[in-house]
Amino acid sequence: MGLPKQKLQKFLFNAAEYDDMGGIPADHWCYRFWTCVTKLIDDSRFAGLYHPGGARPISPGLIVCIMILQYKFGYSDRGAVEATIMRRDWRIALGIGFGWVGFEPSVLSDMRKRLQGLPVREGQKPPTDAEGGLLLFNIVLDLIREAGLLEDSSRLRVDATHILAQAARLNRADVVSESTRLLVREAAKRRPELLENPQFSSLSEQYGEERWVGTGDGSDEALLKLGKDAQLLLDLCSEMDLAAKDTLVRVVEENFIRETADDATTVAGVLPADQRPKQPLVSPHEPDVETGKKRNTPFSGDKLHVLETANRLGPNFVLGLAVTGPRVDDISAFPLVLAEARKACPTVSQLLADAGYSSTANGVLARKEGVDLIAPPRGNSSRNGIPRDAFIVDLVNQVATCPEGKTSSVWSDRDDGVSIRFKAADCNACQRRAECTKSQQGRSLSLTEHHEQLERDRQRAETPEFKDLYRLRAPVEGTFSQLANGYGLRRSRYKGRSGRHLHSVLAVTALNAWRLVEAAPTVAKPQPRPHSESLT
Repeated sequence: MGLPKQKLQKFLFNAAEYDDMGGIPADHWCYRFWTCVTKLIDDSRFAGLYHPGGARPISPGLIVCIMILQYKFGYSDRGAVEATIMRRDWRIALGIGFGWVGFEPSVLSDMRKRLQGLPVREGQKPPTDAEGGLLLFNIVLDLIREAGLLEDSSRLRVDATHILAQAARLNRADVVSESTRLLVREAAKRRPELLENPQFSSLSEQYGEERWVGTGDGSDEALLKLGKDAQLLLDLCSEMDLAAKDTLVRVVEENFIRETADDATTVAGVLPADQRPKQPLVSPHEPDVETGKKRNTPFSGDKLHVLETANRLGPNFVLGLAVTGPRVDDISAFPLVLAEARKACPTVSQLLADAGYSSTANGVLARKEGVDLIAPPRGNSSRNGIPRDAFIVDLVNQVATCPEGKTSSVWSDRDDGVSIRFKAADCNACQRRAECTKSQQGRSLSLTEHHEQLERDRQRAETPEFKDLYRLRAPVEGTFSQLANGYGLRRSRYKGRSGRHLHSVLAVTALNAWRLVEAAPTVAKPQPRPHSESLT
């Protein structure tokens, strides 16, 4: 496929200009989408995704606008192409002429590969300017900036949600049988002469065809037979370099007890459930998927962290996002989130987050970057009646004084803070002992290296100014509701970690584009948008 034209590509007739049939009001979204998005996306921004030579492509600006509408209205690739032909509002929004006949839906799939930085065809070089999969996201943000809607973006809010992978949760027998089937089919395709081998031919007859999962025998005897068949297949394909082979090796190791004798490996038994890895393979169709928990509910996929502007007035937009594994908690992900916030908005000065991101260390890290982390500080987890705040701690003299005037007897430095203990005799003779501690060795305190900052954060959290500012974090929950229910974010459309990342980027991009459309003023009549001369 050749390069797109560096200048805007022309089309003779344009629905946005010549559709005067009536019935669609002047303030309809399709006119604003044309004026604010479609018309302003320059095809030259996508030149780095194509290689010289070959026929000119369909206007990449048109393709990505179709992808945005596809996410907004929940269409499949084929449904989106049909909508460009059948829906009048889509034709106006996209500036499509009356002679438009559509294109092959695979063009959308090819564009997604380009946006991911992947080669479109086997043997081709990958694109050189995909911007880490964020090219379209950055283009829409540039349109928002040009519209003057990001003048004040120094305050951001962040939160995380989960994305489900395109992988069903299979039982152990289904994982083994599906992994075996994939290797049988891939090996037969790579080396058809294997079908002449009686053993391979027998395995091909048993596992070569797709079957309903969840209907097989889940007993240990049936699972052991599957394991022996899988090991036999691995022996037959021992000299082949196949991705499905690596997957099946992992599945056999995670589910069976293997024995090696005379350079031959056999499956001797089924591995007990309590001896399996904590993160076994979820599905052979997506080997990189991991399992995590969201409020004690397990899920397979990734976590998406979204950075959104937090202005009191006017529309808010997502400026950055980060995708992590499902087992990475928000506190551990904060350095990545902070780096993304600084990258998305170098002038950011405040970052609003919930308690999941809150730790004193993260607050100190943010201050070093010139960012104030507005998040509820960690509460006092002590089960004692007298809180740690009631004790006076002298860091210089390394001594602590309790509310009754007794001083500590032990001061022990740790890598992450200080351990303090009071004399057992003083505590046993104290009239407030029952209220203070139940330990026979006396009251103890544990202070982190940032305990002074923690106390200041707790005091600030009680002020009216903090509470008023923290209220600006709550609307990010509405953003996630929009993304999940209006743009299909919850379940990824595409396989693989890069596919889930692209799915997140496209959903967030569509949300930003639609908020731009909603914030745009009504125009009298839009100007036509040029498109490609060729549909091949």
